[in-house]
Amino acid sequence: AVPIPTPKQIETLVASFDIYAGDLRKRMEDDWQRLVLTPFVDQDENDEGYRHYTSNEPQTYFNTFVAKLVSATLNFRIPVAKAQRKKREREAAKERFITGLLAQNDERLARLGEQPLKTTLASLIALRGWYCGRCYLTKDPVSGETYLDATPWDPMHVSWGMGPRGLKWACHKSKKTKAEVRAEYPSLYPVASGDEYFASLEQDDVTELDVYDWWDEENNIVAIDGMYAKEPIPHGSPNIPTFFGNVGLLPLIRSLNSLGRNNLKHQGESIFALNRGIYDELNLVMSTMLQLVA
Repeated sequence: AVPIPTPKQIETLVASFDIYAGDLRKRMEDDWQRLVLTPFVDQDENDEGYRHYTSNEPQTYFNTFVAKLVSATLNFRIPVAKAQRKKREREAAKERFITGLLAQNDERLARLGEQPLKTTLASLIALRGWYCGRCYLTKDPVSGETYLDATPWDPMHVSWGMGPRGLKWACHKSKKTKAEVRAEYPSLYPVASGDEYFASLEQDDVTELDVYDWWDEENNIVAIDGMYAKEPIPHGSPNIPTFFGNVGLLPLIRSLNSLGRNNLKHQGESIFALNRGIYDELNLVMSTMLQLVA
């Protein structure tokens, strides 16, 4: 049996991984600042009061790249070249079933204010160079209906541990307001009804909590504020029901001077990999030109 971690142990493991992957996290954050066109400031000079130029190339390049990925046709094919007619019909029905599941999942994501699964994955692959998330069948606690939960995770906030068979555990850390946590896990922060209920909602709208969605080889756990928001529950899958990987051709290179920590940032590169230095130089040159012309 797989040992069940306590909420505090989950928080400690995630914090330790954040240190290990610090260079990778910084690279992802720097790429995010380029994407949202954070105003350029020369880090080597005290240029307060000078004119600044910030190229919009990172965002236009990103939008073009993601649009091409999203517009590509997504097909499901189960090989049935030598199968009998009845088997071909069954396999064709499976293909339609998978298509319907993903359409239902996109409707669920839309109700949560999220983009479709394909759009989010395309954006994260382009920006982060990694992709990950959870994917499993679950039941609605109200209606009892079974539905697909395929939720992409931002790799920036995912920690993981590897074993000989692949992932041993994965944890997605997100932030939710106390009101959102209470709505999803009412037993965690019980509140009386009436005026006290609405007063707590108003106050909790500005209170954010770290939510740890933990998956290992046997169980799923949700930990919040050092407590079990979701008690350890066996997920019933022979493997961890998460998907995980990176893009690009470069594997993790372990150099003589590093065990991998400093080189992890070069694995799973974003679309900005070859242009980061060019963007910075362009912003510096154009900022200088603006100031001289002024």
